[in-house]
Amino acid sequence: MSRNFRKQYYSSLGVQVVEVKPSLETAFQGDTLDVERLNKLCLWVRIPHSYRSLVWKVVLGALPLHKDVWPFIEEQRQEQYRDLKHAVKYLDPSQRNRDTLTPEAMVRMLLIQLSDYSRREQTRRIPPTQMNAPQEMSPLLHLANTFHEICDVNEMDAYWLFAFFVRKFRVDTGICQKDADDEKNRIHADIATLRTLLKTHNSGLLSHMDVLNLDWEHCFFSWFQAYFSNVLPSYCLEGLWDIILGGAPAILPYIALSLLIACRRKLEGAKTAQDFIKLCRQIDKFVDLDAVASTAIDLWEKPLLESMSRDTRKALGL
Repeated sequence: MSRNFRKQYYSSLGVQVVEVKPSLETAFQGDTLDVERLNKLCLWVRIPHSYRSLVWKVVLGALPLHKDVWPFIEEQRQEQYRDLKHAVKYLDPSQRNRDTLTPEAMVRMLLIQLSDYSRREQTRRIPPTQMNAPQEMSPLLHLANTFHEICDVNEMDAYWLFAFFVRKFRVDTGICQKDADDEKNRIHADIATLRTLLKTHNSGLLSHMDVLNLDWEHCFFSWFQAYFSNVLPSYCLEGLWDIILGGAPAILPYIALSLLIACRRKLEGAKTAQDFIKLCRQIDKFVDLDAVASTAIDLWEKPLLESMSRDTRKALGL
């Protein structure tokens, strides 16, 4: 949906539409912030790029709700960031002559930080020698790259948003077995939801996938594991991750659904499961990525808005 069409659509449902910038400015007034208010803004409006890092830091817990301690917290984070970056340069010769932060360095910094925590908590799963070299196309690296791009030149924001995102959503880092198990269960449930959605929105494609005897986990696991950062560019993910951080990771199957629907003709031409999986690995080449992101939001929010009571719609006006 275009912005104007979305406003008209919301109005037809009796939902008061708010202007984003004034609402954000109001949300950040006062000494103590209301995280629920920020969550609602993330869910129902698209956060402007200039505000996104600050909003995400608060909803992820990287900044506390009490604004008076922000200078102290930022000072502590800066010191810890410098220490972690120095540790990476010491451990990895390839990083020693680089002054700017790279996604590879972000992953190594996180693993060093989590390794220290797990050692104290006695939850380590892998030895530290295996934490120094992230695989070139790992989900963590894709996530780090997306935060690196979204935060533009603010390297410290990029790292801490990445680190707190991984913690909040218990992304598997190879360190904690429980995180790995929880992630597998989450993705298994998301893939089951995707199948149900596809049955409703495009049963023909679902039938074709069943005829191919497609291994859904093998085909789609990496999409959900990387929160689609291995498929969609950062400028498409910003609005989608607003919704996820606002408290609705349930949008993830809708992103997969939108991708499949956008590429359905090519996918329906796949003769084997292997051909189907190969097309999915290159799906970003065959679809309009902006349209995919927009369609995913439309598919997710339309049934929610239509099912809301009048009072809830009014409250949505924030």
